[in-house]
Amino acid sequence: MKWRFEVPWPSKGLHGVDSAPAVVNNRVYFGSWDGWFYCLDANTGELIWEYSDGSGAMGHVMEAPAFVNGIVYFGTGAGGIGYTGWVYALDADNGNLIWKFHIGDEIPTSPVVVDNVLYIGAGFMGHLSGDGVWALDARTGELLWHFDTENVMITNSPVVVDGKVIFGSRYNNCIYALDARDGSVVWSTFIDETWFYSSPAVADGKVIIGAGSKLCMLNVENGSIIWSYDTVNVISSSPAVAYNRVYVGSTHGTLYCFGPPPEQPTSLQLDLPVILILGILICAAAGVMSFFRKRSAAKGFGVPPPKEPGTW
Repeated sequence: MKWRFEVPWPSKGLHGVDSAPAVVNNRVYFGSWDGWFYCLDANTGELIWEYSDGSGAMGHVMEAPAFVNGIVYFGTGAGGIGYTGWVYALDADNGNLIWKFHIGDEIPTSPVVVDNVLYIGAGFMGHLSGDGVWALDARTGELLWHFDTENVMITNSPVVVDGKVIFGSRYNNCIYALDARDGSVVWSTFIDETWFYSSPAVADGKVIIGAGSKLCMLNVENGSIIWSYDTVNVISSSPAVAYNRVYVGSTHGTLYCFGPPPEQPTSLQLDLPVILILGILICAAAGVMSFFRKRSAAKGFGVPPPKEPGTW
């Protein structure tokens, strides 16, 4: 172990750390249950600065911050009745407050910053007025738009791709794609599941998200369901896409890998000897010398639904 940093306790109350850290420019940024946000030296663990707004109602920092253009962004307020969420923007160098914005409900999601706009979901307990997805000017904190999910919890961080803000909403069982410019609904798809802890991934024109116990793949343009696979237990992890495969875990203690069907080899019937030189097939027939460039099958996500883990 290189070093450890213990959040001060009991002088600041609760001291658990749920927030995943952001590590940028040899610094570690994270928040704690105690309502403070910390910056440490990544090599030594030494405290560089810490921040709390002094109100006593800042609440827990549950999720990872975002670091963009020298500013660190995070949401607070999760942890119980009485905490009302705020979004903060701090100078990453010294921890000075640049702006803060009052959401009105708990924030159990991470902010996403794209093209100077910050997007964040709120509504962990679903009992206050700030439920939904919010878009703020990342430079000033000015409200651009708010999509109200009407007392429906947002417990997964949105993804922004191709001008769409995509997320799942708990209890009304919908996956939404909003227009990133104004928050209007581009499409919404009902999934017969309640829990949306999994943040979506987008690849190859497909949205992959855990919805309750199901892993779902949707068309990013219209939200139509391409396939789903029921793992039986709740998926609380977010899917990862790599090497043309999807990896995701469930609360059953199982990690799943889904990929396209095995590629079928392309055959070419030749009666004469064939030579392979630098990826080129060379053969002769009927007095003609022929050259074929070796090709691999086109890659991409398959459409048929998965029948067993490991394929779709």
